[in-house]
Amino acid sequence: MVSWLLLRGRCRSCAAPTSVRHPLVELATAGLFAAVTAWVAHEGRWALLPVLLHRAAAGLALALIDLDVHRLPDAIVLPAYPVTAVLGGLVGVALVATGVLRRRGHLPFGPFMLVGAALGVVAGGGVVHWYLAMSGYPLA
Repeated sequence: MVSWLLLRGRCRSCAAPTSVRHPLVELATAGLFAAVTAWVAHEGRWALLPVLLHRAAAGLALALIDLDVHRLPDAIVLPAYPVTAVLGGLVGVALVATGVLRRRGHLPFGPFMLVGAALGVVAGGGVVHWYLAMSGYPLA
């Protein structure tokens, strides 16, 4: 962000204008990092900090990439498919049922991946326990 300001929004090597989006994404990421760190400090769950910071940055990146090109990189996406499918499917059905989205309309999935990651962190243990109990798996 500092370099973008110092170079007045221009490329250092060719002086071509660069998008204001770059420093805005950096600012948004810094805000997410501050919010996540504040939550971790409040809860005293410092061991989660690296994972949550990674999820925050990846989630923002996925949401913005999805809004731009309607494609997401597999390396970031594949681990979150199950949760994304359920959340996206439910929201998609609700949007089509209410007429907000046409039947063949486009629905970005990046924001749902971010919500899925957050739900996994917050409620993952409970969901796994519930699923194992429902499937008859003996719990210790």
